[in-house]
Amino acid sequence: MVPRRCDEVGVHPLALPESHFCQATGTLVISKWLERRVRERSGVTNPRLLIHLLPSMVDSQHFVDASPQTEGTPATVPYFVWCGIGYTEDVLFLIRVVALVNREGYRCKLRIISAAFLLWGPQTIMDYAAEQGLPPETIDLMGCVDDRTLAMCYKSAAALLLPLWDHDMSRARMPNKLAEYLASGRPAITCRVGDLLDFLVPGVNAYLSKPGDERDFANKMIEVLRDPSRANRIGAAGQRTSIDRFDYRSQIDTLATFFVQCIERPR
Repeated sequence: MVPRRCDEVGVHPLALPESHFCQATGTLVISKWLERRVRERSGVTNPRLLIHLLPSMVDSQHFVDASPQTEGTPATVPYFVWCGIGYTEDVLFLIRVVALVNREGYRCKLRIISAAFLLWGPQTIMDYAAEQGLPPETIDLMGCVDDRTLAMCYKSAAALLLPLWDHDMSRARMPNKLAEYLASGRPAITCRVGDLLDFLVPGVNAYLSKPGDERDFANKMIEVLRDPSRANRIGAAGQRTSIDRFDYRSQIDTLATFFVQCIERPR
């Protein structure tokens, strides 16, 4: 049987039933937190289940080779990017954070790239931003974009944002989006949660804040705006991390070995 990924569509990673594993030969997991859960849940029904940790896998070169956006006049106000589907809590958090940054005297914009605006309601987002004292031009709702535009937006951003939280869902996550962020060469701002600390070093290859702390996250954005040269160095180091750790080319051998083990395992 082929390996199954524990965050497979339709299966909530925090509520994995034993039946999900009983007929599987192998499982791919995206974090050590999930690896522990899988071992616990499969221990009775399928103790011989093979487990392979595959945190993230992307084509980093697609983002390395992207060009910054050049249409129109050069941006006079730097912008930060958040990309995702759902995660309304993240968007509202970032709007409050941008309001903090602006109140400190640093002008910036928040570009939100998402296919979920019909669920959220774009006017609801803009109304919430207005409640936080942000003028409408501060929020750029891009909606769903093609891969080329996405990579160009990453490449043109002051930094790329990924808020995380002090709960099991964040500890279980290892977003491909973070690997893409890093591959673009622009600095990523995220949080000190879960397995991210295995490969991200604060101030070296990423900016890391306390999970859920609006002031700390805002301070990291201000650091980027205050010192663009340092932000560029951190972004370049993050890019090397993505290529070394998450590019699919660097994972071919170990993943192929895992598949062979699954195929050859006695039934």
